[in-house]
Amino acid sequence: ALQRPFEARDDLTLTARIMNSPPPSLPWSCAADVACAIMGLLAKDQRKRLLPKDAIALTHEAPIARLDCLAQQAARLPPREFADLPLGLSRL
Repeated sequence: ALQRPFEARDDLTLTARIMNSPPPSLPWSCAADVACAIMGLLAKDQRKRLLPKDAIALTHEAPIARLDCLAQQAARLPPREFADLPLGLSRL
């Protein structure tokens, strides 16, 4: 579920929390490459903070991103009959 990473009664307190508190942990279901990119973008030390282009590259170069790309390409292919499947696979 979506939730705000920082809560406060007023803007000044909220700004202080954003600047001084570490961001909350991401859910366990978040992909490792995405978590790394998000935490890199949220680094408090500007010298350690990822640039957006580097975060995008990090997630696009991850194995899961390549699989997603292959899945999108496969979805655009015309459907095949089960008889066309390799290794003698047939309908179950």
